[in-house]
This record gives sequence, structure tokens and C-alpha cells, in this order.
Amino acid sequence: MKKTGVSLIALVATIVIISILISSITISGIATINNANKMAFATEISLMQESVDSYLSRSNGQFPVGDSVQLDISGVTVSSKSQFDGEVITDDKIILSVIDYKLLGLTSLKYGLKDEGPADIYAVSRDTKRVYYAKGFAVGNKTYYTLTEDLKAIINYQTPETSSATQHGIIFVPTEIDWTNDDVNVQVKIPKSYISKTVTANGIPISLTTSDQVYDIYDVTGISGNYEIIANYAIDDASPITNSKFSVNNIDNVVPVISLDKDNQKLLKSDNPDETYAYFEILEKSDSLSGVKVVKYENERILDTEIASYFSSNGKTVYKDIITIASGVRDITVYIEDNAGNWTADFVTVSDEVFTGLLK
Repeated sequence: MKKTGVSLIALVATIVIISILISSITISGIATINNANKMAFATEISLMQESVDSYLSRSNGQFPVGDSVQLDISGVTVSSKSQFDGEVITDDKIILSVIDYKLLGLTSLKYGLKDEGPADIYAVSRDTKRVYYAKGFAVGNKTYYTLTEDLKAIINYQTPETSSATQHGIIFVPTEIDWTNDDVNVQVKIPKSYISKTVTANGIPISLTTSDQVYDIYDVTGISGNYEIIANYAIDDASPITNSKFSVNNIDNVVPVISLDKDNQKLLKSDNPDETYAYFEILEKSDSLSGVKVVKYENERILDTEIASYFSSNGKTVYKDIITIASGVRDITVYIEDNAGNWTADFVTVSDEVFTGLLK
């Protein structure tokens, strides 16, 4: 009997241990599947958000959308409703616009294909420019509708400050899109699922720099002049190799030109002797690349080493190409700057005749 009792206890203990192990393995397996599913969804909706952002940037604010859709969030839990902060919500409903994937060049999506009903779509808010998965992606005890901070953390997502998307979701991210006189760097991002990927800059091959969960990334650095960057790729084995192009043409290292009519200083008089003043004219002000941003002057000679800092916030703006000479002034500094930040200055010494006339 004692043997049987011990055997029963051991058997029960063994069953309990096996049950615990099975439960642990099941929980661990579910967690692993959930994490994999969450990463897949985070990867795709981040690609959708970045593609929409880039489309808006290059299309002067036009959305890549078709029909409007009404999203009913009355059944969304209180904690999940925070994902819709900032939206215009009326009677628990939000008006969104259905994204046209073809306009973004996105052809290989896992979600948003209406396979699971009419709500199985990606849509965007015209108010916040936020992309939503209208059906909601349920994983564990949470449902995701947009690219939340925890989804961003999973894939190490970083919103680019400036970017330009092209066909098939290729992303070009330059460090500067406005006129500049500094070097420009461009990051080229090609979806990892694409094949036969190569990148060239002015015909020179660029090596793969790094990869994240979504993209293979190529860094083109130290661009100091006009550049054409070409990304070659194929979407899959059945697709032909195609390319997307990006041009860097916002670099201006040439100083603007200014020409002053120094030898033709004129004295103007009016009926009121107190209004007598002198002036000279600007004969030419030009910049062949970025264009003239500002022309200023000061009724004194500014030291060469202080000109740029002085005119960044001081000086008188030139009106109708006329530089007014204040009474008692002997030296004038004229400053010109282009839209890339290049500048030059010239100096005028007021003639004795004008100076004497102003003192009368």
C-alpha cells in the first residue's frame, strides 16, 4: 500500500509539473506569436505612414486618397481611444479618407486589402495626417489603430524631418531641402523585401550602410554640388528591375553680386530745408542660383569681421535700390545675402560735396 501511495503522489506531482510546463510553453508561444504579429503590423503601418507623409511633401499637400469613410469608435475601449487624440470626433465617429495604394506604389501589403471585410483598409485623417488601420489590429489585450509609440519602439521608427517618396515606396531623406551653402547628405531607404537593390550617386556605386526592420539604408554623404541619385530594384522575382531618382540641386556656393553707383552721389532738396538728403543708387544686385534674399545698408563702416553677425539682425533694408545718406555720414556699408546664406559687402565713402551740402 505504501508503494501504491507513493506512486500515486509521484504521478499527481508529475502531472502537475507537466501541466505547468505545457502552460508555460503555451504562454511563451503565444507571446512569441503576438510579438511577431505586432512587429509585422508595425512594419507595414510605418511604411504606410511614411509613404503618405512623403507623398504630401512632394505633391503640395495633396492626399493620396480616394473615397471617404466613416470610422465608428463607439465600441473602442477607453484606453484605445487615446489613439484618436486630436481628431474631430462627432457622435463617436471620425471621417477619414481611404488611401489609394497605387498612388504610393505599394503593391505588396499584408493588411488593408479588404480580405476581412470593408473595414480592412488603411485610411488617413486630413486633420492630423495620421494613418489608421480602420479594422483595428488586435494583439493580446490591446487593439492598434495607428502607429503608436510602443509600435514605433518595436521597430526603432524615427520620423524623418524631410523626405521625398517616389514610385514603389522608395524614400529619399536629404538633410536639407531648402537652399544651402553646406554639403548635403541623402539617405536612401529601399524596402527590405525588394530584390536586386543597387544605389548610385552620379554613377558611383553606394554601399549598403545599415538596415532596420523595414528598409535597407544607403547613405550618400558630402554632396557639394548637383547630384543625381538612382535606386535600382525589383519588387519581386516576377517584376522587372526599375529605378527611382532623386536630384540634389539646392546647393549654392556662389556669392551674390552687387554694383553701387559710388561716383554719382546726389543731393536732393525740398521746400523744407530740414528734409534735404543725399543718396546713391544700386546699379545691379543679382544671384544666379538661389536668388537675392536681402539687401541692407548702414550709415557707418562695419568691421569686416563683424559684417555677417551685424546684418543678421541690424541694418536698414534698401527700398527701390536707393541708399539714403544721413546727415554727417562719411562711410556707408552695403550688404547683400542670397537665399543660401552667401553674402558680400561693399563700402562707399560719401563725397565732400555731398557731405558739405548735408551740413548746410
